[in-house]
Amino acid sequence: GRYRGRVGGRPIGARVSNPRHDVRPHVGVIALGFVGPRVGAFSGASHLPTRSNRRSREPAVTGQLLTADLRRSQVRFQSLVQNSADVNMVVRADGTIVYESPAVERVLGYKVETRTGKSAFENIHPEDRAWVDQLITDVVRTPGAQVSGEIRASHAEASWRWNDAV
Repeated sequence: GRYRGRVGGRPIGARVSNPRHDVRPHVGVIALGFVGPRVGAFSGASHLPTRSNRRSREPAVTGQLLTADLRRSQVRFQSLVQNSADVNMVVRADGTIVYESPAVERVLGYKVETRTGKSAFENIHPEDRAWVDQLITDVVRTPGAQVSGEIRASHAEASWRWNDAV
């Protein structure tokens, strides 16, 4: 190639006919000395986020699986309760009906929506009300307790029906 420059304000020109080829290895060694440690440091550090991401992903996947299992369980339980031949009720401590299964229509002749939010005692035979009140009190005092007995509940047609209360 051609080399142009100035020395003492005067232009000089010289033909570079014999460039030094021994400079390339020196530049290569300097570059490796500078770049090599940085590549090694970053390649070792890149495993840390990978392991960390894997560890944080595992609980997320486990949580998703548990959520899916819970949802399937809820759907199965809801299907069992709604299609049961038995009347299932969820009652507050004061006796207010929070939930009643659709079987109440077949067993007692009432529509579910007409009883939700009302007192469960309204349809209990007067002679059985004290016992039902005690049953609810016992269950409230001991969550998970299982108490059972027979009670009379009024049918929509104004007759009394014997029912098992559990």
